Parts: sequence; C-alpha cells; structure tokens
Amino acid sequence: MADDNVNAQALVDALATLRNSDGTLQESKRKLALGALFSHLTESETIDLRLRLNALRKPGFSERLQAEIYYKILDYLSLEDAMNLRLVRLDWSKKFSSMEFCKEIVKRHFPAKYENYEGETKRSAKDEEGSLPHRQTAAESNLKAWLENVMIYRRRRARGQYESTSVYYHSDEMKQPQYCNGRVAHSISREILVVKSLRSDAEERFAGPQRDYFKAWWLSDTYI
Repeated sequence: MADDNVNAQALVDALATLRNSDGTLQESKRKLALGALFSHLTESETIDLRLRLNALRKPGFSERLQAEIYYKILDYLSLEDAMNLRLVRLDWSKKFSSMEFCKEIVKRHFPAKYENYEGETKRSAKDEEGSLPHRQTAAESNLKAWLENVMIYRRRRARGQYESTSVYYHSDEMKQPQYCNGRVAHSISREILVVKSLRSDAEERFAGPQRDYFKAWWLSDTYI
C-alpha cells in the first residue's frame, strides 16, 4: 500500500513540474502528458476514471451568470415563468430561491410590498445596532415566505381552487363596496373613496378636486 501511494505521488509530482517560470501551468504539455497516460490505462481504470470525473461538481449555467444578466432575463419572463426556473435543476433551484432573487421578483411584480419591506428595513436601521442583523433577517424571511404564499394562491386560482370566496355587489349607494379585477373600493366618508388591491394589499385613497360629495361612483379596470 505504501508503494502504491509513492507511485501515485510520483505521477502527481511529475504533472506539477509542468509549469512556466512564472508559476503558471503549461496547459499544452499537461494535456499531452495526460493523453499519453490515458493511452496506457486498462478498461477498468478508464471506467473508474470516468466515474470520478462524472462525480465532480460542475458549476451550472445559472451559477456562471452575473446577477445583472439573469435580472435582464427576467425582463422577458412572466411572474410564473420566473418562479418556475427553480424547477429546471437543483442548482437553479438554489440560485433562484435566494433572498436576492426573491427581492428582485417582489420589486418587479409587487412594488407596493417591496416599498413596505424597504420601509421596515430603514426603520430597523434607526434602532439599536445590536438588534439590526436579527431584524433584517426576520424581514427577509417574512418577505420570502410572503412571496411563496402568493405563488401558491396564484397557482390555486389558475386551477380554479380558491382559499375563500366573497361576494361584492355593484351598487350606486356610496357605502356599498364594489369589486373589479382584484380590487375592492368602498367609501370611508362622503368625500373619500378607498381602493384596495386584494393581490398586494396596496391601498389608495381618492377624493374629488373640491372635496365634493360622491353621489354615485363606479369602479372599473382603469378608473373610478
């Protein structure tokens, strides 16, 4: 066994000597030496070598990309397609499940939620420095969990599965809520209307230019 180790080390040392004067590898000579060595391998040795090479972990496509490049790829993908990138292979799942990727997805598709996240992190920065890393981690975990739940609900809705149902009747009366395309509008006073998105929880308030009373109003896809 000792002789085998010595012979193996002699091959490694011989290969290590193929270097230039500046210490860089002489790749062409190393390839020639390896080629000559391969030609003397037996069939079982060739199979063993192939298994060892296949076991080596190779960096995947997503790991070789810079962040700016795969952010550019996201410009051409829908929200569902972007999230489905994690299903391609294991290294893609790790890359596209990272916190940075989740924040980029929320920033692009749910800007109101991202603004709330940024506001929370800024408020944490004003607190004591000792609690900042913990609060930052908690905020990131909450954002990632929120995105995962959103995608689960979206897939359920696409399949006709709903977590809950509500009925909103259209009415010309001021205090009755109105629903349209994932948004609900209702009045909190005779002069102010509130429109809330059921997808992002974003809320907007509207009032007339002269604070006039809203005698009748109607919620559509683009306007009130």
